[in-house]
Amino acid sequence: MPKCKKAVREGRARAAKLNEVRIRDKQVNEGPLPKESSNVPPMEISNNDLQRNKKFTADEASQDFYKNIEEFEITDEKEADCHETIINRRIIDVSYFLSELKRISNHGPLGCSFTELDLVAETQNGLQSKFTFKCRLCNSKFCINSDNCSDNYLNINTCAVAGTIAIGAGHSQLSELMAAINLPLLSEKSYSYNHELVSRKWENVLSNSMKKAAEIEREFAISNGRMNKDGIPIIDVVADGCWSKRSYKKKYNALSGAAAIIGKHSGELLYLGIKNKYCFICARSENKSVEVPKHKCFKNYSGPSTNMESEIIVEGFKNSINMHNLIYIWILWICKQ
Repeated sequence: MPKCKKAVREGRARAAKLNEVRIRDKQVNEGPLPKESSNVPPMEISNNDLQRNKKFTADEASQDFYKNIEEFEITDEKEADCHETIINRRIIDVSYFLSELKRISNHGPLGCSFTELDLVAETQNGLQSKFTFKCRLCNSKFCINSDNCSDNYLNINTCAVAGTIAIGAGHSQLSELMAAINLPLLSEKSYSYNHELVSRKWENVLSNSMKKAAEIEREFAISNGRMNKDGIPIIDVVADGCWSKRSYKKKYNALSGAAAIIGKHSGELLYLGIKNKYCFICARSENKSVEVPKHKCFKNYSGPSTNMESEIIVEGFKNSINMHNLIYIWILWICKQ
């Protein structure tokens, strides 16, 4: 930069003049310079010689004074502030996040705005993030979540797990998807926690749905006078079942099976049952000849796979009065060709 170099040259000239005055006053008042211990004998300089050669002496002193000084450029750039560096992408609830930004945009006794806020930290919990901002003027700190964390609101982690279950995938497939679109990964522990949470919520929703369907069937049966001598409504139902794998009319050895009972009038689910012949934790402990750890075992059937559907339907008929105070009298079985 030319202006900066010109300022450096002018400063050097002023320093040379000051140095010249100091040397002249010192030689006049104190006499010749003291001898220095070196291999070369020093040259004696008288006052007359100094007066005659004062310009040369000043130039030499100036060059001697500045020979070890390096040139530098003065810039107007400010040092970069050390803020939190966020990499990858994030998923946010737009309406919630904007409302939180408005909340902290005008704060403090100085009337600080959002432009004075710096992002200093981020705490990740799977796909959910908590951002910490700090004001440069009043040093106040504010925390904003990327998603709504209220109790009656499903957060992004739970929704991601629910969607993964709905498409028949698991944690490995979800991790691959998150890595492909450059999003934070959901740990296996967090996935398991949300999986259990989703399962319980789905079970509660299913139970409430079956109760509503039973109420519709009951009202329809009463309106048509279909009741036994004890006043319990009698209804017709439809039943169907499935296995975990196709038999191709040869291999009926599925390890899991399910069946459902549906009200004929409402078309809504009244009963759902599942039979499992295999538990991974129990089988692994048996293969290793170790004690089975405490766990939630889903193995509840040991008979032939061909009887799974009929076993579940029979259980549904036996529990009809206890569950819905209804009697299933006629069944329409869906036959597959």
